[in-house]
Amino acid sequence: MEHDKEDKITEFNYENYIHADALENIDQDSEEFKMLIRSMNFSSHTFYEQHRRNQKDYRLMMPLLAKLHPSEHRDLIHMMHS
Repeated sequence: MEHDKEDKITEFNYENYIHADALENIDQDSEEFKMLIRSMNFSSHTFYEQHRRNQKDYRLMMPLLAKLHPSEHRDLIHMMHS
């Protein structure tokens, strides 16, 4: 497996992602805050993660596209460009 060079937010590096002024009034040791950081980590995607997801989607889509009639190919390309 390749190593992702881009970091995501974690409970150990959240200071790099959230401005210090916003952190002043927050209990950073609370379980709610830790859950917020985990949800931010889960919902964000690095460039590499998004690339891998796109590759997977492309592999799933290619067999379907290969079965299209040439006129359907043309219509699909026209729709994508519009």
